[in-house]
Amino acid sequence: PRKVGESWPINAENAAKDAGDHGIVIDAKGISGTMTLKGVEIANGGKALRLSAALEAKNVQPPAAPGVTVDSCNVEGHFGGLFPVDLAQRPVESEMSMDMTVAMTTKGVKVQSKTHMSLKETTSPVKK
Repeated sequence: PRKVGESWPINAENAAKDAGDHGIVIDAKGISGTMTLKGVEIANGGKALRLSAALEAKNVQPPAAPGVTVDSCNVEGHFGGLFPVDLAQRPVESEMSMDMTVAMTTKGVKVQSKTHMSLKETTSPVKK
């Protein structure tokens, strides 16, 4: 069991596998990050964990369009939320922000792209 305020390294192997399930190739050796237990709360009638994580991935290989070569890709992400201990329940809150920098070559032209993505989701029981 973890204590509130405790941090630990993320599981790079699981992070690489999860990315692979979405078509993104990352060597686990290029992934680092930290998970923190921010608190324990009651949500939707049960115990839930408030978690946050920071992740950095180097040498990411995202899917590329035909004729495009990805020369380098690095990702930095921040994730968090309120997650029920009962894994059959959906997260009460979840949020993610990610910054991705990609250098690529297309038709002999080198291009650099910087992308920021963010997502925030909340769920609650439907009242009858």
